[in-house]
Amino acid sequence: MTEWDARASAILREHATKVAVYSIAVSMVFWLASRVKKHCCAQQQSLHAYIVDIQRVCTISCNDGKAIPVPATLLQEHGGRQWLKLRPTSQPINQMVYGKVGKNASFSNHPKFQDFIAKRNQVWAKEETEDQVWDAANEDKPKPSAKKRKREDPEAVSVPLAGVAISCLMQGQRPTKSDVVVPLEASQLEPIFELLQEDADQLKARKPYQRKVQQEQKQPEEAINALLASMLPVNQQVDQMVASFKKYGLAYTCTVNPSEILCHPHNRAIEVLSWVDMRDKGTKMLSIGMKKQFLGESIAIEISTDSTTRKEQLEANQKLIQESTGAMAPMNGTERFLSLSTSHTTAFLRAINHGYPVPAPNPEGSMRTKWTLVTNINGEKIQHRVHQAPGHALQMIEVEYLAKLIHGKPIEETTALVHHWFN
Repeated sequence: MTEWDARASAILREHATKVAVYSIAVSMVFWLASRVKKHCCAQQQSLHAYIVDIQRVCTISCNDGKAIPVPATLLQEHGGRQWLKLRPTSQPINQMVYGKVGKNASFSNHPKFQDFIAKRNQVWAKEETEDQVWDAANEDKPKPSAKKRKREDPEAVSVPLAGVAISCLMQGQRPTKSDVVVPLEASQLEPIFELLQEDADQLKARKPYQRKVQQEQKQPEEAINALLASMLPVNQQVDQMVASFKKYGLAYTCTVNPSEILCHPHNRAIEVLSWVDMRDKGTKMLSIGMKKQFLGESIAIEISTDSTTRKEQLEANQKLIQESTGAMAPMNGTERFLSLSTSHTTAFLRAINHGYPVPAPNPEGSMRTKWTLVTNINGEKIQHRVHQAPGHALQMIEVEYLAKLIHGKPIEETTALVHHWFN
């Protein structure tokens, strides 16, 4: 055998060995894969033989209608009771209330449902404020943190609706923004479903989305300045200002207790209010009988969140209370607002609510008839007694000048009202 033949034989033997090894490796892979497949199939068959799936499904039907299953994501356990999340965008919830509904059904813009949410948040805010009471008169004690409370566990509040106390869970970092969560009980759901049934046709007509252009948006300052520059009467200006504030989200309407309201330091030309007039108006109001509807349009602003301004506002009220010699109720730490109208009536109701005795009506009539009108003409003072002057005739002058004279401040105006007691 020549050298070339020997080399060729060696090359053939080498390639044959590699091919044989490769064939054996591939065969082993296919054999292992078949074994694994058989093992997995056997294991899968054995597993399926022992799996038992049991589910409990909660359904709700209204007025003998179709029973709608409730998704597990809308159910919650708390305090030994099961609760339901009334999520406005949930398709099953909409089907329970309205029956057959279209795609993307929602009752989030239902006006009465929004009112119910506002009531819930109001009850929650009141309880939250009571938990953060601090003594404003005692400056030695540090004020607690202004951060909102964070509840680890949900907390239930009671909201009245159609004569039924509806329990609502408040939970999460922002409880007032959370879903309405109520007990999964017929007595609790019926009033809410009846409320949602009202004005259901309005939900079908949705307002088209309109993109707002920043340049075309009218700023609230421009609207207020235009009202101030107008020749409208004062009361109409005030009404339109409040409407503008509400439009831009700067004002809202709510019902509060008189104990939550102090007087704004700039009220009555920075004279706040007259505690003597407060007692007079309150006594006269009780003598002729109170009418709640006359007190429903008061205006107030929230106490400032700025620490310096807030301190000034509270100190001004504390000074006023001390000067009243016990006629006005002390601060209790739950105050949230500063009144700009009906301040005297509010202060009087605060005093009554605090436990002060109701004053007896003056047998000689209202103290408003006991003012002395002072007119300065060329340095000469001419005084005459005004016994039965109508209240509205003295109202405008009283607002501007009364407090200055009571506190002994100098008078530069030519006309003023001086408080004078007749024995």
